[in-house]
This record gives sequence, C-alpha cells and structure tokens, in this order.
Amino acid sequence: MGDRPLFKLRQARHRTGRLITARQIGQRPEPFERPLRCPCCKHEVNAQPEQPRVSTKGKPFTSAAHFALPKADC
Repeated sequence: MGDRPLFKLRQARHRTGRLITARQIGQRPEPFERPLRCPCCKHEVNAQPEQPRVSTKGKPFTSAAHFALPKADC
C-alpha cells in the first residue's frame, strides 16, 4: 500500500479530551500538544499537514491535512 495511510481522520483528541480538527494542523504555534489520540478508539495518531503532491498521471494537487495512524500501527 506504500506510504498512504489506511484511514484519514478529520479529528483527533488532545490528552485533555478536547477535540482537535485537521484545520488546526500547521497553525503556528500549534494549538495542541502531542500525543494525539483517535476520538473513537484511543489509538495514537499523527498530525499530517497539508502537502503538495503529484498524481500518478502527473497532475499536481494538494493533499488535505488529516490525522493518521503511525506507520508502525498500520
């Protein structure tokens, strides 16, 4: 499956229980501290910022910010 995450989450939970949205990823300073957890199952998730990408057909696009399981958990 390469480097693509299995799930792209739009929210994560801060250690205080507060929900963090993907829109908050990349803000300076970031309004959250790591580790972040899945809001449903409590697994640790990583914040993935918005990134420019190129499709398999060579067309540029932007991958939206999201939360994903760490590669070791996939």
